[in-house]
Amino acid sequence: MSRKLIIIGIGAAILILIVVVVVSTIIRRRAVAPTPAPEPTPPLTEEEKRLIPAGERVISSEAEEIAGRLKIEKTLDVQTQAPAQSAEGDNIVYFDQKAGEFYIASMAGANIEPLTQAGFRNVEDIVWSPKKDKAIIVFPEEKHTYDLVEKSSTKLDEHMTAATFSPDGSKILYKFDSDTLRALSMADPDGSNWKRIKDVGPGNLVLHWYRPDRIAYHSPASGYSRTTIYTCNLEGKDIKVIASDNYGSGAKWSPDGLKMIFTTSPKESSSLALKLAWGDGSHVRDLGMNSLVEKCTFSQDSKSLYCALPEPVSTVFVLPDDWYDKKVITSDSFWKIDTETDERTKIASTDDIETLYGKTFDASNLFVSQDASRLFFTARNDGKLYSLILP
Repeated sequence: MSRKLIIIGIGAAILILIVVVVVSTIIRRRAVAPTPAPEPTPPLTEEEKRLIPAGERVISSEAEEIAGRLKIEKTLDVQTQAPAQSAEGDNIVYFDQKAGEFYIASMAGANIEPLTQAGFRNVEDIVWSPKKDKAIIVFPEEKHTYDLVEKSSTKLDEHMTAATFSPDGSKILYKFDSDTLRALSMADPDGSNWKRIKDVGPGNLVLHWYRPDRIAYHSPASGYSRTTIYTCNLEGKDIKVIASDNYGSGAKWSPDGLKMIFTTSPKESSSLALKLAWGDGSHVRDLGMNSLVEKCTFSQDSKSLYCALPEPVSTVFVLPDDWYDKKVITSDSFWKIDTETDERTKIASTDDIETLYGKTFDASNLFVSQDASRLFFTARNDGKLYSLILP
C-alpha cells in the first residue's frame, strides 16, 4: 500500500471519529431536557404566618427574643359568644354563633363536643349561671332560661329587661319594667317564686349580684351621661352609693365580692380611668391606667387583676359608647395588677404582639384559667377566642 493511501486512510478515520463524537454530543443534548429554573417561593400570607408556631417563625433577632417570652394561641377558630370557664375549671363552654349551639372544649380548644342540638338563632346575649348548667339567652324580642342538663327552655316574662344569676345560681335578679311596675326583683331561674326587692325609675339597668347578701345596680356606662352605682341588700334596704355622678362609669366585682373595679372619665372623653376599690366601694385607688371594665378580669382567688389596656384612642371618639358600637377597634397591651399592693406588671406590649404576630388584638370577655396559666380573651377583630400563656 502506498504512503499516500495510508495517509488518506488515517485522515478519513480521524474525520469519521470527529463526526461520531459531534453527532453523539448533539443526540445527548437533545435527549436530556433542560431543568427549569425554580419558581420563587411566594411570601407567606398573614394567616399562614399565624399558623406557624412563633418558635419556628423567627423573622428577626428581635422577634426571636420576643418569641422566647410571649406566646398567644388561637384557642377556638370559630366566632364565639360568651366563652367561659366550666365550673370544674378544666374546660371551656361557649356558644357558636354560626352553628347556633352551645359547646364544650378543653382548655387548649380540643375535644370539642356539642352541649345542645336546639338551633338557636338571632342570639343577642348570653348570661351564664355560676355552675354553667343554665344560661339566660337573650333574643331580640324575648328571653329564655335554658337548662343545659335537662335540655329544657323556659320563656321569661316579657317585662324582664335585665337579668343575672345569684352567686350560687339558685336565683335570678332582674328588673321588671311595665306600665304599672318598675322594680328590682328576684325569682327562681325559670321566673317562678318571684319577690320584689325595691322600686326603681325608668331606663335600662346593669345588675350585679356580687355577694350572697348584696346586689348592685346602675345605668349603662356612657360618656354622654352620668352614672351612679348603688348597692343594697336583698330586702332593698341599706342602700349605699359607691360611685356618684360619673361619666363613663362601669363596674365589675371580684369572685369573692370583696374587691371591685370601676371607671370614670370627663364628659365625652376618649379615655376611661380605671379605679380599684374594696367591694363596698371604699378605699378607692386610681390605678393610673385607662381601660374598660369589659377588658379586665379578676383571678379565681381574687388576688390579681388582669387587664387589656388600649393604646390611646383618637379624641374624636367617645368611650365607652363608640367601643360598644364597634366604631373603635383598639390595640391592646396586657397587664397584671396585684390587688393588695397595686403592683403592676406588663405581660405583653402592643409592639411585641405586632412584631411577633403581625397584628394586634382588641380584647374583651377576659377570664383566667383556674391554675392561672392562661389568660383567655375574645378578639373583637375576628370574634374568635385566644389565650395568652401567662409567665
